[in-house]
Amino acid sequence: MKTEKEEIRQVLITTAREAFLEKGYKAVSMREISEKSGVGLSNIYNYFDSKDELFKVVLTPFLHSFEKMMIEHSEASRDTEVDMYTSEKYQAETIRSFLEVFRQYRPELKLLFYASQGSCFENYCEMLIDSNTRRSLEYMKLIKEKNHLLSIDISTFFIHLCCVWWVNVLKEIAGHDELTDIEIERFIAEYVRFAAAGWEALFKTRESKKQE
Repeated sequence: MKTEKEEIRQVLITTAREAFLEKGYKAVSMREISEKSGVGLSNIYNYFDSKDELFKVVLTPFLHSFEKMMIEHSEASRDTEVDMYTSEKYQAETIRSFLEVFRQYRPELKLLFYASQGSCFENYCEMLIDSNTRRSLEYMKLIKEKNHLLSIDISTFFIHLCCVWWVNVLKEIAGHDELTDIEIERFIAEYVRFAAAGWEALFKTRESKKQE
């Protein structure tokens, strides 16, 4: 059973989420959250030090789920051979895990990409690109160590651009409210297959290069 403090905290989080999704971070004030929640303005600061902290708490469920998905994706890559990109099972799992998070947190993703100016997440796109680039470079290093027959010579900047592309894919989907779940699933499947074919072409063995 929740205590009164826990109930008030949850009311503030729910109210803030609705306000942030409707107007964006910058346009929402703590006074507005106070009026809509019925919690006194001074009392709000007994629960949250600032609007930015409240914003982070609102987004925490999405951020945890998204990070969990990215970690699982990265770990799966470490345990799989280089031909994983063409594996139907791997592609299906990639599509499923993305759609699961996206369907549940689509509004939060749109909020982060388009209406987080003024918050600690206003550079979320760049943060996501940087973290994905680091993960990808680590993966490339691991692939080289595990597969000595492979002749992998992929530039760091190309990997960076691939991460930029992926983040912009997310941003475009989040920004098009008219897209249905079925349309999103189709597009993601097309994207995954297209990207898989490209990586397969880049991951060539030394023997296959000699035959060309």
